[in-house]
Amino acid sequence: MVYVEPAFLKTVHGKLGCVHCHGGNDKAVEKEVAHKEKKSASAEAGRLCFPCHGKIVESYKTSLHATFRGAYTVMNQRAGERWPAVKSAIDKACFKCHASCGGCHIFREGAGGGGLFGGHKFFKRPPIDQSCDGCHGGRVGMEYFGRIEGNQPDVHWEKNKMECMECHGIAEFHGDGKSYPTRFERESKPSCLRCHPDAASGKSNLVSHNVHGDKLSCYVCHSQSYKNCYGCHVGKGSSSEIEFKIGKDIQSEVKFTTLRHVPTTRTMLKALVPDALPNYDLLPTWTKASPHNIRRITKQNQSCNNCHGNKDIFLLKGTLDPRYPKANIKVAIEKPPERRNQ
Repeated sequence: MVYVEPAFLKTVHGKLGCVHCHGGNDKAVEKEVAHKEKKSASAEAGRLCFPCHGKIVESYKTSLHATFRGAYTVMNQRAGERWPAVKSAIDKACFKCHASCGGCHIFREGAGGGGLFGGHKFFKRPPIDQSCDGCHGGRVGMEYFGRIEGNQPDVHWEKNKMECMECHGIAEFHGDGKSYPTRFERESKPSCLRCHPDAASGKSNLVSHNVHGDKLSCYVCHSQSYKNCYGCHVGKGSSSEIEFKIGKDIQSEVKFTTLRHVPTTRTMLKALVPDALPNYDLLPTWTKASPHNIRRITKQNQSCNNCHGNKDIFLLKGTLDPRYPKANIKVAIEKPPERRNQ
Protein backbone atom coordinates (compact mmCIF):
# COMPACT_ATOMS: atom_id res chain seq x y z
CA MET A 1 0.00 0.00 0.00
CA VAL A 2 1.28 3.47 -0.88
CA TYR A 3 0.92 6.03 1.87
CA VAL A 4 -0.52 9.38 0.81
CA GLU A 5 0.19 12.18 3.23
CA PRO A 6 -3.03 14.07 4.12
CA ALA A 7 -1.37 17.39 3.27
CA PHE A 8 -0.90 16.14 -0.30
CA LEU A 9 -4.68 16.12 -0.80
CA LYS A 10 -4.67 19.93 -0.48
CA THR A 11 -2.04 20.45 -3.16
CA VAL A 12 -2.67 21.11 -6.86
CA HIS A 13 -2.02 17.47 -7.76
CA GLY A 14 -3.84 16.12 -4.74
CA LYS A 15 -7.02 18.01 -5.56
CA LEU A 16 -7.16 16.34 -8.96
CA GLY A 17 -7.85 12.98 -7.38
CA CYS A 18 -6.12 9.65 -7.98
CA VAL A 19 -7.94 8.60 -11.15
CA HIS A 20 -7.17 11.87 -12.94
CA CYS A 21 -3.57 10.72 -13.36
CA HIS A 22 -3.64 7.02 -12.60
CA GLY A 23 -6.91 5.92 -14.14
CA GLY A 24 -9.05 3.21 -12.59
CA ASN A 25 -12.47 3.47 -10.95
CA ASP A 26 -12.70 5.59 -7.79
CA LYS A 27 -16.33 4.62 -7.28
CA ALA A 28 -15.59 0.93 -6.82
CA VAL A 29 -15.25 -0.64 -3.38
CA GLU A 30 -13.39 -3.77 -4.48
CA LYS A 31 -9.66 -3.44 -5.19
CA GLU A 32 -9.75 -5.51 -8.38
CA VAL A 33 -12.52 -3.41 -9.87
CA ALA A 34 -11.03 -0.12 -8.67
CA HIS A 35 -7.68 -0.91 -10.28
CA LYS A 36 -9.08 -2.13 -13.58
CA GLU A 37 -7.51 -0.13 -16.45
CA LYS A 38 -5.18 1.58 -13.97
CA LYS A 39 -2.20 3.21 -15.70
CA SER A 40 1.34 2.33 -14.68
CA ALA A 41 3.02 5.40 -13.23
CA SER A 42 6.54 4.26 -14.01
CA ALA A 43 5.95 2.91 -17.51
CA GLU A 44 3.72 5.73 -18.71
CA ALA A 45 5.10 8.73 -16.86
CA GLY A 46 5.11 10.85 -20.00
CA ARG A 47 1.50 9.98 -20.76
CA LEU A 48 0.40 10.74 -17.21
CA CYS A 49 2.08 14.14 -17.19
CA PHE A 50 1.41 15.16 -20.79
CA PRO A 51 -2.15 16.54 -20.38
CA CYS A 52 -0.90 19.29 -18.05
CA HIS A 53 2.79 19.50 -18.94
CA GLY A 54 2.75 18.73 -22.65
CA LYS A 55 5.49 21.11 -23.73
CA ILE A 56 7.96 19.82 -21.15
CA VAL A 57 7.11 16.18 -21.87
CA GLU A 58 7.68 16.69 -25.60
CA SER A 59 11.09 18.32 -25.14
CA TYR A 60 12.08 15.75 -22.53
CA LYS A 61 11.52 12.83 -24.92
CA THR A 62 14.71 13.69 -26.82
CA SER A 63 16.83 14.62 -23.78
CA LEU A 64 19.88 12.63 -22.76
CA HIS A 65 18.27 11.90 -19.39
CA ALA A 66 15.27 10.26 -21.02
CA THR A 67 17.05 8.38 -23.80
CA PHE A 68 20.54 7.63 -22.47
CA ARG A 69 21.64 8.46 -26.01
CA GLY A 70 25.15 9.45 -24.98
CA ALA A 71 26.01 5.88 -24.07
CA TYR A 72 24.23 4.52 -27.15
CA THR A 73 26.23 6.87 -29.38
CA VAL A 74 29.59 5.65 -28.12
CA MET A 75 28.65 1.97 -28.03
CA ASN A 76 27.21 2.24 -31.55
CA GLN A 77 30.56 3.58 -32.77
CA ARG A 78 32.41 0.73 -31.08
CA ALA A 79 30.00 -1.91 -32.37
CA GLY A 80 29.74 -0.80 -36.00
CA GLU A 81 27.71 -3.29 -38.04
CA ARG A 82 27.15 -5.34 -34.87
CA TRP A 83 25.09 -2.54 -33.33
CA PRO A 84 21.58 -4.09 -33.69
CA ALA A 85 22.65 -7.18 -31.73
CA VAL A 86 24.67 -5.12 -29.24
CA LYS A 87 21.82 -2.69 -28.61
CA SER A 88 19.47 -5.56 -27.83
CA ALA A 89 21.99 -7.06 -25.41
CA ILE A 90 22.81 -3.88 -23.52
CA ASP A 91 19.16 -2.87 -23.30
CA LYS A 92 18.58 -6.07 -21.34
CA ALA A 93 21.82 -6.11 -19.36
CA CYS A 94 23.08 -2.57 -18.80
CA PHE A 95 21.32 0.50 -20.05
CA LYS A 96 18.28 0.85 -17.86
CA CYS A 97 19.54 4.18 -16.53
CA HIS A 98 16.92 6.57 -17.83
CA ALA A 99 14.76 8.85 -15.76
CA SER A 100 11.00 9.22 -15.98
CA CYS A 101 9.22 12.40 -14.89
CA GLY A 102 8.33 10.76 -11.60
CA GLY A 103 11.90 9.59 -11.08
CA CYS A 104 12.89 13.18 -10.37
CA HIS A 105 9.69 14.79 -9.14
CA ILE A 106 7.81 12.12 -7.18
CA PHE A 107 9.82 9.01 -6.39
CA ARG A 108 13.37 7.76 -6.20
CA GLU A 109 14.62 5.56 -9.00
CA GLY A 110 15.97 2.13 -8.10
CA ALA A 111 19.51 3.45 -7.82
CA GLY A 112 18.30 5.88 -5.17
CA GLY A 113 16.66 3.21 -3.06
CA GLY A 114 13.22 3.29 -4.69
CA GLY A 115 10.00 4.51 -3.14
CA LEU A 116 8.16 7.82 -3.03
CA PHE A 117 9.88 10.93 -1.70
CA GLY A 118 7.37 10.82 1.16
CA GLY A 119 3.59 10.91 1.30
CA HIS A 120 3.25 11.13 -2.48
CA LYS A 121 4.77 14.60 -2.50
CA PHE A 122 5.54 16.29 -5.81
CA PHE A 123 8.70 18.37 -5.93
CA LYS A 124 9.09 21.09 -8.53
CA ARG A 125 12.75 21.11 -7.56
CA PRO A 126 13.48 17.67 -6.10
CA PRO A 127 15.90 17.06 -3.20
CA ILE A 128 19.29 16.38 -4.78
CA ASP A 129 20.34 13.87 -2.14
CA GLN A 130 17.50 11.54 -3.19
CA SER A 131 17.24 12.35 -6.89
CA CYS A 132 20.52 13.47 -8.53
CA ASP A 133 22.72 11.79 -5.94
CA GLY A 134 20.60 8.65 -6.10
CA CYS A 135 21.65 7.98 -9.70
CA HIS A 136 24.94 9.87 -9.91
CA GLY A 137 26.26 9.19 -6.41
CA GLY A 138 28.86 6.66 -7.47
CA ARG A 139 31.10 9.33 -8.98
CA VAL A 140 29.60 12.80 -9.08
CA GLY A 141 28.04 12.65 -5.62
CA MET A 142 31.20 11.23 -4.07
CA GLU A 143 33.21 14.09 -5.51
CA TYR A 144 30.78 16.94 -4.92
CA PHE A 145 29.92 16.13 -1.31
CA GLY A 146 33.48 15.18 -0.39
CA ARG A 147 32.92 11.46 0.19
CA ILE A 148 36.30 10.49 -1.31
CA GLU A 149 38.78 9.91 1.51
CA GLY A 150 41.43 12.61 1.59
CA ASN A 151 39.44 15.03 -0.59
CA GLN A 152 37.47 18.10 0.35
CA PRO A 153 33.91 18.80 -0.85
CA ASP A 154 33.44 20.92 -3.94
CA VAL A 155 33.84 24.54 -2.89
CA HIS A 156 30.48 25.46 -4.43
CA TRP A 157 28.75 23.03 -2.09
CA GLU A 158 30.91 23.74 0.94
CA LYS A 159 30.58 27.53 0.80
CA ASN A 160 27.18 28.11 -0.79
CA LYS A 161 25.34 24.76 -0.77
CA MET A 162 24.84 25.18 -4.51
CA GLU A 163 22.55 22.50 -5.90
CA CYS A 164 22.93 20.76 -9.26
CA MET A 165 20.40 23.04 -10.97
CA GLU A 166 22.58 26.10 -10.33
CA CYS A 167 25.08 24.98 -12.96
CA HIS A 168 23.18 22.51 -15.10
CA GLY A 169 19.98 24.46 -15.68
CA ILE A 170 16.43 23.41 -16.47
CA ALA A 171 17.08 23.04 -20.21
CA GLU A 172 19.71 20.42 -19.50
CA PHE A 173 17.34 18.34 -17.38
CA HIS A 174 14.19 18.70 -19.48
CA GLY A 175 15.98 18.97 -22.80
CA ASP A 176 15.48 21.66 -25.40
CA GLY A 177 13.79 19.49 -28.01
CA LYS A 178 17.03 18.74 -29.86
CA SER A 179 18.68 15.32 -30.06
CA TYR A 180 22.33 15.62 -29.07
CA PRO A 181 24.62 12.61 -29.62
CA THR A 182 26.48 13.11 -26.31
CA ARG A 183 26.59 15.60 -23.44
CA PHE A 184 29.55 17.42 -24.99
CA GLU A 185 27.48 18.76 -27.91
CA ARG A 186 24.68 20.23 -25.78
CA GLU A 187 24.03 23.94 -26.17
CA SER A 188 23.05 24.14 -22.51
CA LYS A 189 26.10 22.46 -20.99
CA PRO A 190 27.58 24.12 -17.88
CA SER A 191 30.48 26.53 -18.10
CA CYS A 192 32.69 27.91 -15.35
CA LEU A 193 32.98 31.12 -17.36
CA ARG A 194 29.35 32.01 -16.76
CA CYS A 195 30.25 32.99 -13.22
CA HIS A 196 33.98 33.56 -13.74
CA PRO A 197 34.15 35.36 -17.13
CA ASP A 198 37.62 36.84 -16.62
CA ALA A 199 39.35 33.55 -15.85
CA ALA A 200 40.22 32.80 -19.49
CA SER A 201 39.93 36.30 -20.95
CA GLY A 202 43.50 37.43 -20.45
CA LYS A 203 42.19 40.19 -18.16
CA SER A 204 42.28 38.28 -14.89
CA ASN A 205 44.09 39.67 -11.87
CA LEU A 206 45.82 36.28 -11.58
CA VAL A 207 48.95 35.82 -13.70
CA SER A 208 48.37 32.06 -13.94
CA HIS A 209 44.95 32.63 -15.55
CA ASN A 210 46.36 35.04 -18.09
CA VAL A 211 49.31 32.77 -18.94
CA HIS A 212 47.25 29.62 -19.43
CA GLY A 213 44.11 31.32 -20.71
CA ASP A 214 42.03 28.98 -22.84
CA LYS A 215 44.87 26.46 -23.27
CA LEU A 216 43.68 24.44 -20.28
CA SER A 217 40.30 23.39 -18.99
CA CYS A 218 39.51 24.81 -15.58
CA TYR A 219 39.59 21.29 -14.11
CA VAL A 220 43.32 20.91 -14.79
CA CYS A 221 44.12 23.43 -12.10
CA HIS A 222 41.03 23.38 -9.90
CA SER A 223 39.82 19.79 -9.51
CA GLN A 224 40.98 17.17 -7.04
CA SER A 225 41.58 13.48 -7.70
CA TYR A 226 38.55 11.51 -8.88
CA LYS A 227 37.37 7.96 -9.61
CA ASN A 228 38.54 6.06 -12.68
CA CYS A 229 37.11 2.62 -13.52
CA TYR A 230 38.99 -0.29 -15.10
CA GLY A 231 37.40 -3.47 -16.44
CA CYS A 232 33.70 -3.97 -17.05
CA HIS A 233 31.46 -3.20 -14.05
CA VAL A 234 30.47 -6.87 -13.72
CA GLY A 235 33.57 -8.57 -15.13
CA LYS A 236 36.51 -10.23 -13.44
CA GLY A 237 39.37 -7.90 -12.65
CA SER A 238 37.20 -4.79 -12.49
CA SER A 239 38.45 -2.05 -10.20
CA SER A 240 38.19 1.64 -9.50
CA GLU A 241 41.03 3.96 -8.57
CA ILE A 242 41.12 7.50 -7.20
CA GLU A 243 43.48 9.30 -9.57
CA PHE A 244 44.14 12.55 -11.41
CA LYS A 245 45.18 12.47 -15.06
CA ILE A 246 45.73 15.27 -17.57
CA GLY A 247 45.78 14.66 -21.32
CA LYS A 248 44.76 16.09 -24.67
CA ASP A 249 41.27 17.45 -25.22
CA ILE A 250 40.35 16.12 -28.67
CA GLN A 251 36.77 17.39 -28.45
CA SER A 252 37.49 21.11 -28.32
CA GLU A 253 40.19 23.69 -28.98
CA VAL A 254 41.48 23.49 -25.40
CA LYS A 255 44.92 21.86 -25.34
CA PHE A 256 44.81 19.98 -22.03
CA THR A 257 41.98 18.70 -19.87
CA THR A 258 41.33 16.12 -17.17
CA LEU A 259 40.66 12.60 -18.41
CA ARG A 260 38.59 9.84 -16.82
CA HIS A 261 38.96 6.15 -17.63
CA VAL A 262 35.66 4.41 -18.47
CA PRO A 263 35.11 0.68 -17.79
CA THR A 264 34.44 -0.46 -21.36
CA THR A 265 36.49 -3.55 -22.27
CA ARG A 266 37.02 -5.40 -25.52
CA THR A 267 35.21 -8.54 -24.30
CA MET A 268 32.57 -7.06 -21.98
CA LEU A 269 29.69 -8.40 -24.10
CA LYS A 270 31.38 -11.61 -25.24
CA ALA A 271 28.88 -13.88 -23.46
CA LEU A 272 25.94 -12.13 -25.14
CA VAL A 273 27.22 -11.14 -28.61
CA PRO A 274 30.31 -12.72 -30.25
CA ASP A 275 32.72 -10.10 -31.59
CA ALA A 276 30.45 -7.39 -30.21
CA LEU A 277 32.85 -4.46 -30.52
CA PRO A 278 34.87 -4.78 -33.76
CA ASN A 279 35.65 -1.04 -33.67
CA TYR A 280 36.86 -1.10 -30.07
CA ASP A 281 40.30 0.30 -30.93
CA LEU A 282 38.91 3.37 -32.71
CA LEU A 283 37.72 5.22 -29.59
CA PRO A 284 39.73 5.97 -26.44
CA THR A 285 38.63 4.73 -23.03
CA TRP A 286 40.35 7.74 -21.50
CA THR A 287 37.68 10.38 -22.07
CA LYS A 288 37.16 14.03 -21.29
CA ALA A 289 36.22 14.44 -17.62
CA SER A 290 34.34 17.13 -15.71
CA PRO A 291 35.11 16.40 -12.05
CA HIS A 292 32.66 17.80 -9.52
CA ASN A 293 35.23 18.52 -6.82
CA ILE A 294 36.40 22.05 -7.56
CA ARG A 295 38.67 23.91 -5.15
CA ARG A 296 40.45 27.23 -5.47
CA ILE A 297 43.72 25.71 -4.20
CA THR A 298 44.65 22.17 -5.23
CA LYS A 299 47.78 20.02 -5.07
CA GLN A 300 48.68 20.74 -8.69
CA ASN A 301 48.25 24.54 -8.59
CA GLN A 302 50.15 25.28 -5.38
CA SER A 303 53.28 25.79 -7.47
CA CYS A 304 54.16 25.68 -11.17
CA ASN A 305 56.26 22.54 -10.76
CA ASN A 306 53.53 20.62 -9.01
CA CYS A 307 52.18 20.35 -12.55
CA HIS A 308 55.09 21.12 -14.89
CA GLY A 309 57.40 18.12 -15.06
CA ASN A 310 55.12 16.00 -12.88
CA LYS A 311 54.86 12.64 -14.66
CA ASP A 312 52.37 11.27 -12.15
CA ILE A 313 49.48 13.50 -13.18
CA PHE A 314 49.79 13.29 -16.97
CA LEU A 315 48.57 10.45 -19.18
CA LEU A 316 51.82 9.48 -20.91
CA LYS A 317 52.04 7.41 -24.09
CA GLY A 318 54.69 5.18 -22.56
CA THR A 319 52.41 4.16 -19.70
CA LEU A 320 49.27 3.16 -21.64
CA ASP A 321 47.79 -0.21 -20.74
CA PRO A 322 47.84 -2.45 -23.88
CA ARG A 323 44.57 -4.14 -22.80
CA TYR A 324 42.69 -0.97 -23.70
CA PRO A 325 42.10 0.70 -27.11
CA LYS A 326 44.94 1.83 -29.33
CA ALA A 327 43.01 5.10 -29.66
CA ASN A 328 44.11 6.06 -26.14
CA ILE A 329 47.31 7.29 -27.76
CA LYS A 330 45.26 10.15 -29.25
CA VAL A 331 44.71 11.71 -25.82
CA ALA A 332 48.07 10.81 -24.23
CA ILE A 333 51.20 12.99 -24.43
CA GLU A 334 54.90 12.19 -24.82
CA LYS A 335 56.06 14.00 -21.68
CA PRO A 336 54.85 16.66 -19.24
CA PRO A 337 55.52 20.36 -19.89
CA GLU A 338 59.02 21.39 -18.88
CA ARG A 339 59.67 22.35 -15.27
CA ARG A 340 59.75 26.07 -14.58
CA ASN A 341 62.38 28.16 -12.84
CA GLN A 342 60.61 29.60 -9.81
